[in-house]
Amino acid sequence: MKLKQLKTIVFLVTLLTGTVTVYAQESNWYLGLGTGFHSNSMKFSDLDKDMFPKSQNLNGGVISVFAEGQFLKNHMLVVRPQLSYLQRGGKLISEKANGIVLNGSTSIEELYYKLNAHYLDVRVPVFFQFGNDNSSIRPYVGFIPTAGFPMYGDVSLQAESKLKATGGYRVDLNSANISSTYFAVAPALGVKFYFPVRGLANACFLGVEASYEIGLTDTYGKEKDGKAIDVLGGKSYKLAGTRKFQGFEVNLTVGI
Repeated sequence: MKLKQLKTIVFLVTLLTGTVTVYAQESNWYLGLGTGFHSNSMKFSDLDKDMFPKSQNLNGGVISVFAEGQFLKNHMLVVRPQLSYLQRGGKLISEKANGIVLNGSTSIEELYYKLNAHYLDVRVPVFFQFGNDNSSIRPYVGFIPTAGFPMYGDVSLQAESKLKATGGYRVDLNSANISSTYFAVAPALGVKFYFPVRGLANACFLGVEASYEIGLTDTYGKEKDGKAIDVLGGKSYKLAGTRKFQGFEVNLTVGI
């Protein structure tokens, strides 16, 4: 992680902690954990679809810690600062290269471009939950603003035969000019089930939540030197266009 990224994360976490301190005595607050499933794809503004007609999502888990504050009448307004750890990326697969012979003997089975990036997100979900303050079941809707920071991973362009990779490149994420900060927003809906503990009503909850992430910023401009390698012709070419993430996420949350 770069020093600039670390400073930004520390600032955002400090800001969120200050918010919790100011409002802790004026509202209901819960501390909680979340876990779930995240699936996303890469959307390119400039992509040769004849070369890469297929796209695969990158699927993985999500782990979160959060503090949830509930405000206004019946605590209908919910603000939930949280840290989340997950993967983003995707895989583009070419059919054009199938059967091409390299080095006089090696036949290509698959040519693909792949990004696998691990992110630490600072999220501030804002929800409106329905029902009375003493309701045991409360559905909710809202949106999730996100600032994501890439931690580690790699990007690669590979031609593969049945035996092994025959050409291409693999670049570490920190050397590939991945944008240091990624911004997104996700509309979300869910439902929470509240439970009493030792006579205290709504002392804890179990929640199920679904959201759809919409990337707002370009996450990737070019390789380290501004060029990518054509694994078939041995030539290099400049990468152009923008790339944004999109995809869905399902989470299970527990708060107390």
